[in-house]
Amino acid sequence: MRIKRKIKGICLLFVIVCVIFASGYYVLRVSPYHFHIISQDVSNSLIPEEFIGFKIGFFSDLDISTSEDLDYLESCINSINNEQCDMIIFGGDIYENGNAFDQERLISLLDSIQVPYGKFAVLGENEFMTNLEDSINLLESGGFEVLRNEVRTIYYESSTITLVGMESSSNLDSLLTLDQQSGFVIAAIHQPDYFTDLANTSMDLQLSGHTGGGFIQIPFVGPLVKLEGGETYVSGRYEQNNKTLIVSNGIGLGHQQQYRFNARPDAYVLTLSKRTNATVSSSDASN
Repeated sequence: MRIKRKIKGICLLFVIVCVIFASGYYVLRVSPYHFHIISQDVSNSLIPEEFIGFKIGFFSDLDISTSEDLDYLESCINSINNEQCDMIIFGGDIYENGNAFDQERLISLLDSIQVPYGKFAVLGENEFMTNLEDSINLLESGGFEVLRNEVRTIYYESSTITLVGMESSSNLDSLLTLDQQSGFVIAAIHQPDYFTDLANTSMDLQLSGHTGGGFIQIPFVGPLVKLEGGETYVSGRYEQNNKTLIVSNGIGLGHQQQYRFNARPDAYVLTLSKRTNATVSSSDASN
């Protein structure tokens, strides 16, 4: 009996060690690069009939720090291109801590994203840690139009929607004409907590990144890492006052983080549809 108990104890210890090892390997080596595309519908009564089925790709937070990150980014971009989006938006943070390198290859990768109705970008805090003009030139060389508290009208078929690229939330409505305020408005802004203010403006859909999804998400506990500007809204989808917020977990790590758990890197593909009734879905933290 003692021998059997000893064998059972050794087996149990072996299983525990294997589980710990496998979990550590996943958190350190697998999860940070376990990229996936999240496809969702965005429904709103202000979306024109012509825009039903229009696909918007959104990705954020590359946080590149090594040449291996560029290899990983190439794979992510291939996945995004396979979705055949109509328009693409980048949510900011190119290089980790703004330390730029191998810019020609990055430009080539960004330029390989091909969509028919425009590539747009806003800036993250990392762009302000280095030469800001270099960051803007890099994005523009990759085919992106950088919006700094600026508005663009998106034309499709015989109708329009409005895109606002922002660096703060204080003046959205002042940027819009009355006609634009009465239509469907998308706001791209790096930090998601601006949603608290933007939900009380003409904005209908906010796209943000910055948070890394909390990097380590513990079930029943929540994210272990909360960044300034992303403490209230950390990951996934939120609805308030008929307004929608999408928070991407980003592609890279960033913010000196080395691990991910239950916060996979992602990009979003959002398909527009027209809401025909007043029903609003409840808040959802997708991932």
